[in-house]
Amino acid sequence: MQGRKILAIGCVVIGAAMLLFSNYIADQVASGQAEIRSAQTSVNAINSAFDSSSYTKGVGKIITNPAQKEINQGREEVAFYGSLASKIQIGGIVLIAVGVVLFFTGKKRS
Repeated sequence: MQGRKILAIGCVVIGAAMLLFSNYIADQVASGQAEIRSAQTSVNAINSAFDSSSYTKGVGKIITNPAQKEINQGREEVAFYGSLASKIQIGGIVLIAVGVVLFFTGKKRS
């Protein structure tokens, strides 16, 4: 019985740590999304400045193409880490639930 309670407490502690870690990742993802939006706004502004003439339209794309590639790569990374944070959060909730169930169930000695 004592081992079960220790296991239950361990599950709750690890689950809580997973929730805190997933919250940290989610904050970093939100920060990355803000940076991506800012960079995309800058790229769009440069492209629109060069779009005024058919002669300069290609120049704007040449200038902003490397930045756009980095933005696209950043979006992929943000999507990956956002998904990871969700999975860690779900795992943490499950571990906490398992720990609570283990703690309050079991055979009682009379």
